Amino acid sequence: MGAMWPLILPQCPLRASYKRTLPNMTIRSSMDTGPDKVRYRGGHSPMTVDAAYFLTAAQRDALETFAMDTIKGGAICFDWPNPEGGGNYVLARLVPEGDGLLSFSPNGDGWNVSLRLEYWPDAPIGGE
Repeated sequence: MGAMWPLILPQCPLRASYKRTLPNMTIRSSMDTGPDKVRYRGGHSPMTVDAAYFLTAAQRDALETFAMDTIKGGAICFDWPNPEGGGNYVLARLVPEGDGLLSFSPNGDGWNVSLRLEYWPDAPIGGE
């Protein structure tokens, strides 16, 4: 069985922070004259999601351990609860932004964390 988003963490990101981007499924080539040539890329490109969560200190620590140890800094895919999928899980991978994998900032008694991930809606999960 593969890695799974820890149950101690919120299972849904903050709604105001959630942004899903569809993949570009084309290849564009410039021509000497006339319009660009555009072809379908094919394959299964991932969706990209920007999300934020509000965490307690214990949840922040759990996420750090998950990110750095369990999924080896983003090298290993994991099952992530898709907030648009009614609780269904999708195969996902954390994507670094600049020099960092996760960005934490204090907020009252807790922590805001922002992250970017990519996921494949139709990929098998849990080592299936």
